[in-house]
Amino acid sequence: MTTYTKQREARSLLLPAIEAYAVKNGVSFIIAAKAVLRNPINFDLSYMALGKGFRGGYMSPYVLRQFKDPLKAKEAKKWPNSNVPYEELEAYIPPGRRHKPSVAKKKLGRPSKKALGQNLWRAGYSRVEIMENLGVSTATVYRWFPVGR
Repeated sequence: MTTYTKQREARSLLLPAIEAYAVKNGVSFIIAAKAVLRNPINFDLSYMALGKGFRGGYMSPYVLRQFKDPLKAKEAKKWPNSNVPYEELEAYIPPGRRHKPSVAKKKLGRPSKKALGQNLWRAGYSRVEIMENLGVSTATVYRWFPVGR
């Protein structure tokens, strides 16, 4: 097995670990590569991946860029207009441009106070009763149900 083949094999083993670290911790690919390659557990793989380029110590950003998958990096620049699924490109997209998980109150299965207030209003409750039942301010109730209604 040639040195180049060993390097390519080692990089193919390190690449998924770097991508997973970048996505999990919300950092850029370069920072993830630094963290994964500096981990003593991955020393043998990183040594094999760098081959003769290994000089000891920490690697420069230029060396770390060599670990990027060039096709995914190119597609990530096109994102969101890319045909490649987001999950495959997420590690190559800068953290500020990635999807952010959001939790909406409506997804929790509870109706909003305004919806409850509208139901009470339709049932014939007064503004004061709605305010007391829901624990909202007078101004809020009058905003929901103006005087002219």
